[in-house]
Amino acid sequence: MTLLLGAIVWSALEPGTRALLEPAGISEANFETWVQAHRQTTAERLREGTAEHIGYFVMQSRRLHSSEPLTPLTEARAFHGRLSARDQKRFLDGHAVEGAFSEPLELRLEAFLGGKLVDERHRLLRDMAERLGWPAKHAVQAALRFPLLRATASEPAEVEDLYQQRGLSGDPYPPSMKAVEAGVALLDASPKTVLLAGPGIELGSRFGVDDSKPVVSPQPEALHRLVRPRVFDCVDIREEVTKSLQKSPCRALTADIAVDRPGTGTYALIVATNVLAYLTEIELAVAFSNLKQALEPGGCLLHNDARFAVRVAGEAAGLPVKTLQAVPLGAVNGREQVDRAVLHCRAR
Repeated sequence: MTLLLGAIVWSALEPGTRALLEPAGISEANFETWVQAHRQTTAERLREGTAEHIGYFVMQSRRLHSSEPLTPLTEARAFHGRLSARDQKRFLDGHAVEGAFSEPLELRLEAFLGGKLVDERHRLLRDMAERLGWPAKHAVQAALRFPLLRATASEPAEVEDLYQQRGLSGDPYPPSMKAVEAGVALLDASPKTVLLAGPGIELGSRFGVDDSKPVVSPQPEALHRLVRPRVFDCVDIREEVTKSLQKSPCRALTADIAVDRPGTGTYALIVATNVLAYLTEIELAVAFSNLKQALEPGGCLLHNDARFAVRVAGEAAGLPVKTLQAVPLGAVNGREQVDRAVLHCRAR
């Protein structure tokens, strides 16, 4: 079975998808140019995501340094507050600036760069830092920037825009398996062929670093136990993720679901939680065409992005919403957390 058919071309898009893209200025004449621009932007966002992983590990790993873990938002506010007004704006606009970190953060960064490797996560992230090639302080600044921007985004549209521009990190969010379980329970039959998009890797996020966890994402194992598929594939945009899954129950490949075609008529179920939120409306439209074609007749796409744009992209591609269900995740810091199980199904 072929896991990847290659890059998408205009003629392979669903007719409804083409009709959705044309008013936005995307046509057969410039579609390949758009694809190349998307890949360039994605490459930069992947570098930003690498920097975020490095920064969050530096700030929060207990194994890295004997001091107490640092809170990214607290460090971000302090760093931002020490900058000039001009550099504050440049920092928030995505530029590296000259500024002082707190002493505990400086000590942790020194331990990350020159200290003894404390575990596999540290080794992997130091290798990633060397390949990234950025000054280490600039990488940490990328990890400080997003929490500050997220804390000041008050309107839903601001939050959506922020996620569509932020770095593409690989941190999984295990609580979202509750949404997956809820969605699988709505299926007419247990799927025998499954694709998991964006399983991620446990390198650390702004929510914390758990040094006791293995690097490998828990989602492939959890999904495999849940549905016991005959064919189980994984795709992720980050190469570190697919390399980490060599001993997992899924066959893994590095691919971008927005512009790479994951098979034709292959899967009964595609799971893509915490993935679609990073796509713009145009990227969503193209991704839905790809995903629809990867499903067998009657197959379903399960995700947790409740944006109206997702509904529009799905209907255009012939993959309408079948069910949207709220999934309680419990209380965090006294506030109830809710996820979504969104199910789109292809006609039989």
